[in-house]
Amino acid sequence: MRFPFLFILFITWLQPCIAQTFGLRVGGNIAWQVWQQQNLRVTPEQIFAPHIGISVTSVQLKKLASQIEASYSIIGHGGYSDANGSVDPDRLKFISIGLLAKFHPERNFNILAGPQVSFFVGNKDYLGKDDFAVVMGAEYYFSDVVGIGARYNLGITNLIEDNRDIFKQRSRVIQFSILFRLPGHQLNEHGF
Repeated sequence: MRFPFLFILFITWLQPCIAQTFGLRVGGNIAWQVWQQQNLRVTPEQIFAPHIGISVTSVQLKKLASQIEASYSIIGHGGYSDANGSVDPDRLKFISIGLLAKFHPERNFNILAGPQVSFFVGNKDYLGKDDFAVVMGAEYYFSDVVGIGARYNLGITNLIEDNRDIFKQRSRVIQFSILFRLPGHQLNEHGF
């Protein structure tokens, strides 16, 4: 149900595409998971992995914009061991689609937040089909074209397909990115 909703938003949003600003982000993830079974909560080791994404930004008001994006990232966990046993590290590959609101308090700085849905790439029999998350972050541009960004992805969906009521597995990701954008007509009109 989430995919058709995001697809309709994407098509509606891209209609005035000539005035949009296109972007690219490349960087690294610090990813981990939170596992919970009844009152027991476990956090496995973190992993470091890459991500890459493209985006289209549309300025609605002088300080407010919306951004739709698609990205590929590797998340997961670095494994866990204790006296009762161990779990091997797991690297999960995702294609993600996000719809973010961006607030520009300053000319080259913005704060962003919004929903993101991710789909597994590859065969993970024990996991569900998608991961729904909330994204929060900030970006700073040194010039019209190059900037840096950081964001936190809070996974809401339980990734486990079987025994969902007994065991919960949720993702957490911090992303650091180098940002590139092709300034569009809208940015020039709004003083960017």
